[in-house]
Amino acid sequence: MNNNSIGIIYIGHDNTVDLQLSYIPYNQNTAIIIDHTTLIKVEIKIGNVSINSISTPSAFDLTHADRMILKFGTLNLLSGKYLAELIAYDNQNVNGVVWGFFDLVVT
Repeated sequence: MNNNSIGIIYIGHDNTVDLQLSYIPYNQNTAIIIDHTTLIKVEIKIGNVSINSISTPSAFDLTHADRMILKFGTLNLLSGKYLAELIAYDNQNVNGVVWGFFDLVVT
């Protein structure tokens, strides 16, 4: 995930935001895309709202190895521009890893 990436949520519509989480190992130059199907929980914090894949599973598609898909168009979100925080959880990181922040526009 690029910390400068922008996602757009269209309220009341089926548009999605695809995110790809990757990292660059120490002493390497090539990014490695994580297997998104190994995630046990994803949490997105947007302003004062926290959305996660356990309490709102229909808003997340974690079935693709190379990406996750956010389906937030039917959620009750206020229009605006936000700096969203993404926290990823897997069996090795049960307390979660703050993966980064990204710009998210809700319109």
